[in-house]
Amino acid sequence: MKTAVPQQPIRAENLPAEKPARRKPKRSAVGSQVIRPDAEGWTLLAAPGQPESEARHAPDLEGLVSSLNPRGEVTLLLPLNAVLLQHLRLPSADPEEIHSMAALQVEKAGIIEDATAFSCQILEQREDASSVLCLMLREDKVEQLCAPLLEAGIFPQRAYLHLDSFAGSLPAGQIQLVLLREGPDLVLGLINRNRLVFAEILDVAPGATLDGDAINQALWRAELSGLSTSFDQIVVGRGCEAWRQALADYFQAPVVELPGELPAKPTATELTPASWKNRQAARQRRRQTMRWLWLGGVVYALLLVAALAWILYRQTQLQSLEAANERLQQQLVQQAEYTARWEAWQGSVDPEATPLEYLVAACDALPDPEVKLVNFHYKPDEITIEGEAPTLPEANEAVRNIKKTFAEMGFDVGSDLPTPLKDDRYHFNIRVFKFAAGPPSS
Repeated sequence: MKTAVPQQPIRAENLPAEKPARRKPKRSAVGSQVIRPDAEGWTLLAAPGQPESEARHAPDLEGLVSSLNPRGEVTLLLPLNAVLLQHLRLPSADPEEIHSMAALQVEKAGIIEDATAFSCQILEQREDASSVLCLMLREDKVEQLCAPLLEAGIFPQRAYLHLDSFAGSLPAGQIQLVLLREGPDLVLGLINRNRLVFAEILDVAPGATLDGDAINQALWRAELSGLSTSFDQIVVGRGCEAWRQALADYFQAPVVELPGELPAKPTATELTPASWKNRQAARQRRRQTMRWLWLGGVVYALLLVAALAWILYRQTQLQSLEAANERLQQQLVQQAEYTARWEAWQGSVDPEATPLEYLVAACDALPDPEVKLVNFHYKPDEITIEGEAPTLPEANEAVRNIKKTFAEMGFDVGSDLPTPLKDDRYHFNIRVFKFAAGPPSS
């Protein structure tokens, strides 16, 4: 077949006119983590433009979970086997009608039953007709493919077709035939002026020899869809570098390699499942709710601690008041006892007669505890003191001490000699006169 021989490129006037006011703006992936399929499995670029040598590779997405930052944005580039493509010719040139007409045609064909996210790109527009490429996400396939990410709570914020993402990165104004490996699948794509127009998975196993007829058959199917299969160059990605010379000889066209560090620029065709956005929004709401609950718990704990501290403070104050009240009660009891004693002694203790002081003075003058007073008789002008002592010397000493004490107080003191008693004790008698006219001391 010669259908793959380069022909005249598609003319610019046959492409749809640009309508900036209605075209969905491209979203930048700056600052996001990019996951894309490669020949060995998957590649994680921590930032767009990161060299391939610094990227992280893994045979499946589970091997990349630990390298992802769950707080950062994640952009997922989907392999072609997760997306369904359908070319349609629609009898309208109104962009607002084209999307609804394309969705209706796909629904009638029964294709959309296996897909959820739906988008269409206008490939060619004329006055009364348009050629569009419909992209439909196979959500069941994507859910199974991305199960390790979803189970880890990582929901990509954006999802694009891998081959479509390269369309915006290739040289502008050219038509490229792209061959690259996505795992075991060999993917062929036609890109016209940075816009994907056709893609298909070729039945070529890894390590097998590339048959040019397989590429020609795919291009023939593209021609049946009304697409031009002419191309200016062939672009080969990872896993297809060994076929570079064979492709150049077979198609007589220049062959270039897709740089590994080429940044993946997302296009306007976003295929993020709506369920991911809903689950991500629900997850964010749960996180926000948990934050509020945590904050409420902290505030409640602080209030509880403050209440406990206040209760402890009031309890300490109460204990202090109870201790002060107990001391006051003791003081009141002591004061009552003192008052009672004062009232009991008040008749004896007056300014004119103080027999209690004289009795205390006489008791303090006793030389020994065995020496005791047995009689204390008070009259306004005379005090009689009688006592007993175990021995005669102690009786004499008691008499001397008492006489000395009252003499120092300004009284005249007289006494009799101690007399023995029947129990071998000695009795002594002392007379204290309050006036100097009293009888002299003996």
